[in-house]
Amino acid sequence: MGEVKITKNSSCKIVAVRYRFIFENIGGGEPQLQFLPHPVVVQKVDVPKKEEENKEPKEEELLSENVEYEDDVEYLRSLDPKEWKNQDHYKVLGIGSLRFKATEDIIKTAYRKKVLKHHPDKRKALGEEVKADDDYFTCITMAYETLGNVNRRRAYDSVDPEFDNNLPSSSDLKRDFYEVFSYYFNLNSRWSEKSRVPKIGNSNSSREEVEHFYSFWYDFKSWREYSYEDEEDKDKCQDREERRYVDKLNKAERLRKKKEEMSRIRQLVDLAYNNDPRIAKFKQDDKEKKLAAKRAKQSAAQAKKEEEERLLKEMQLAKEQAEAAEKARIEAKRQEREAQKKAIKKERKTLRDICKSNNYYADSNEQNLAHMTAVEAICERLSLIELEELNRNIKNIGKSAFLKALKENEVREEQERLAVLDAAKQKNNTIENKTAAVVKMTPEWNENNIQLLVKAVNLFP
Repeated sequence: MGEVKITKNSSCKIVAVRYRFIFENIGGGEPQLQFLPHPVVVQKVDVPKKEEENKEPKEEELLSENVEYEDDVEYLRSLDPKEWKNQDHYKVLGIGSLRFKATEDIIKTAYRKKVLKHHPDKRKALGEEVKADDDYFTCITMAYETLGNVNRRRAYDSVDPEFDNNLPSSSDLKRDFYEVFSYYFNLNSRWSEKSRVPKIGNSNSSREEVEHFYSFWYDFKSWREYSYEDEEDKDKCQDREERRYVDKLNKAERLRKKKEEMSRIRQLVDLAYNNDPRIAKFKQDDKEKKLAAKRAKQSAAQAKKEEEERLLKEMQLAKEQAEAAEKARIEAKRQEREAQKKAIKKERKTLRDICKSNNYYADSNEQNLAHMTAVEAICERLSLIELEELNRNIKNIGKSAFLKALKENEVREEQERLAVLDAAKQKNNTIENKTAAVVKMTPEWNENNIQLLVKAVNLFP
């Protein structure tokens, strides 16, 4: 196959691929990799290094520097290449303690170390008997093929047997809430599609922070998927129809498991929400606020009711007072009328007594009767004031005052008679005018009307 030369600087990484493995050579010289089927010579070439900025090392860099790569030979020898899918790929590469935290560089380094030690050619060179068709190195290769590919690694991480899918137990709920649920939420945050996952916080977290936390988890978007556990391999199908059928079965099973996973997450969130002392406090605060608002509303309603009752009482009192005042006014009017009646009755009696004691100021019996009749008419016609004035005048002046009153009474009677006659006359004139108008509106009979009337009489005698 010829010689393959690879040159590199001590600060660069060189990759040689054979049986899907990666190796890195650091240092000078020209080492020969004897276990490859062709010679590989490493030569050193001077390449200028890039000046690195003075930055603090990242967490991934610190992790890479402090990694302890395990090499459980007994475990590796116990592996069955045919069952590679059921093996612990992280443990196979010696990074079982890191698992999903392992970076791409760590995985490459772990694989390189396994290749350098466990490659069949390397072991053969050391005198070990290797079965080509049933060697555990295939498991190492499949572990790297799985973890070295982003999509395959994500599929495997989704069903990592070391992941704790359990929910907090009843005994866990009796422990510190923040400690227990912080562990479970941090554990499950690895599945989030969003990189920024809110923390559960503590007892001093604001309501906004707590509500944001639960809003995030109740609307949690998970990238976890279950293609790694497909029971049927569509690549082994013979035709397109069979592959389509197998793919349909696999997708249905993945969807079922995805629903179970989201249900598990929802149960975790519900469990936390129902046991969160902050939520209980918020609910109690809301309850007290609602109760305070209810009490304020009731107080306002009670105050309004009392105000309405007060106004109603005031209105009732005002009404009663008005009715009492009206009743008093009516009573006063009645008493006034009664007093006036008594006064008029008294003045009339006085007038009659004066006239009677003076023989009605008559010179004959006929005049006496006429004056007596006139006195009664005067008593009925004159008001109280007029009667009082008349009685004073008669007492002071005598007959002349009486005769003057008779004369004035006759004038009043005549005026009243004429007024009645005038009103009657006007009424008669109105009736006559209406009758004349009706007559005027009636059309005159002509010759045709008379002929029609004659015919009608002849037809209906």
